[in-house]
Amino acid sequence: MKISIYTLGGTAVLAKSITGRTMLHKLLATTEIEPTRPEPVFLDFNNIEVATSSFLRECLLGYRDAMRGRRSNLYPVVSNPNDAVEEELHDLLRERSEAMLVCDLGSKDKVKSLRLVGTLEPKHLETLDMVVRSKGTDAATLIREYGAAAGVTRTAWNNRLSTLANLGLLIEESHGRAKRYLPVLKEG
Repeated sequence: MKISIYTLGGTAVLAKSITGRTMLHKLLATTEIEPTRPEPVFLDFNNIEVATSSFLRECLLGYRDAMRGRRSNLYPVVSNPNDAVEEELHDLLRERSEAMLVCDLGSKDKVKSLRLVGTLEPKHLETLDMVVRSKGTDAATLIREYGAAAGVTRTAWNNRLSTLANLGLLIEESHGRAKRYLPVLKEG
């Protein structure tokens, strides 16, 4: 699913908290119906010239938190931001020690230039890389493959995976009491 922020907002300049909250309500209304399977929702910033940190905090982070709070099958990904918007988002996320997925969409909405914007603690970034490389995993597999030598417990792996899922960087699939974690999307 792709949502044009320009079409939803009707302007190329997105500023102020109130504008962000208004856009958040529009996004929530647009994605009220849940898909049956996990999927990315591309928040397309094509044609947006400026987006202030107050707008981004209320709109993007508010939307991501709402989706994760309701355990939605939609995973927000920022697409096609210009350099100024991406820098503003990076600075906002860095201040909060958080990150979001950002990409460019090519023809037929093919994902290219997938990147992480913001910052993560080194252990969270390492865990995210492990999940992406494995194309999906769980805490038991991580402890078997990496944890024993490093002295990392199953609880620590679970906490890292859960944190990344709460940030919308990983898909969390429940199978009874067991949970499996998958990348939200891949490049190409």
